[in-house]
Amino acid sequence: MNLGALPPYRPDGTLAPVPELPVDGEHLRRRYRISKAAFHNRKNALPSVKGVRQGKRVLFTPEEVYIFDALDWYLDQGYTLEEVAGAQQGFDVAVTSEDNEEETTIQKAPQPTSSEFNLSPQGMQGLKFLAQEIVKETIKDLPRAQSDPLKTLRLLDEAADKEYVLTTRMLADVLGFNDKTVSAFTSPQQRHGFELTKLGPGKWVVKRLKVRQR
Repeated sequence: MNLGALPPYRPDGTLAPVPELPVDGEHLRRRYRISKAAFHNRKNALPSVKGVRQGKRVLFTPEEVYIFDALDWYLDQGYTLEEVAGAQQGFDVAVTSEDNEEETTIQKAPQPTSSEFNLSPQGMQGLKFLAQEIVKETIKDLPRAQSDPLKTLRLLDEAADKEYVLTTRMLADVLGFNDKTVSAFTSPQQRHGFELTKLGPGKWVVKRLKVRQR
């Protein structure tokens, strides 16, 4: 991201992949493990994130979730919400490549007005309504995401095979728990046929448990 004095945003893998379908604010609140008030503060700091109202819910597109992820990353780096919001009033995502790695650049996006499209305020409202109806139909026709009951086992197996050192947040995402639950684990901890051992504050390794032969 090119936000003046702020460094470029580089996803570090601590968050789960961006969902393929639009999600609501409650989903994002759990994704970043923040309160409802904190989520609304973040949303209000991102003028380009509008969402689409579906009944009583407001859904956010994968592109908007990516912007929320970027903001969460900056906050984790120690920047305040005011610093990020002050550096960028409108967000526009563009992906560039450097050494075969994806890097996201956020630049200020000009906000179109009704005069630029030669539309009256009523026309702009009609255009917005049409866009909402298109999103409704698109969401309705999309296949529902299939659950993967073996996902946790595969991730634990990969972590053991590659000898990864996992952060508490990463391990919590793998197990489907929150950070506080994993932080309270005794070490070693046995889960799903694997042994989880704490190396130090916020650091874990995974090993397969040996199957006893009868």
